Amino acid sequence: SFVSKSLEYNQLRYCPIEVIFLQFVKIWKKSMTFDVSDCTSHLNNARRRILESPQLDWNVDDIARNAGISKSYFQRLYREIFKTSCMEDIINARIDRAKRLLENTEMQIGDIAIECGYSNGSHFMRQFRQKTGVTAMEYRKVSRENTNSENK
Repeated sequence: SFVSKSLEYNQLRYCPIEVIFLQFVKIWKKSMTFDVSDCTSHLNNARRRILESPQLDWNVDDIARNAGISKSYFQRLYREIFKTSCMEDIINARIDRAKRLLENTEMQIGDIAIECGYSNGSHFMRQFRQKTGVTAMEYRKVSRENTNSENK
């Protein structure tokens, strides 16, 4: 113990720059290690939050930063794990929420757009039609007709 302490002291006394540098490299390497399973956990949590609350103002940069990785790496991992992009998940979750609101409420289309996270009603309507093939009004009408025919 005394001998090893003496050696450490001698190392510091004779070559402090090299020792400090080696210690720095050792610490830096530890900080650069990346646990993919930890990242997967962050991605799973992020996806769960997106699907539960699609109406929030989601930002891929912020989600990646919270996961502790770059935006490009986040997007690549997200696609590899979930077989879709993060933005597609956000859009699909918003459209699914809009469908439920159209089926189960009397809310105005503009209010549904806001409730689903769209600040622009025309953007919502365009995206809804692109994803479903029908307008929000047509979707509501058909879903009501289907519900009425099932109740008879």
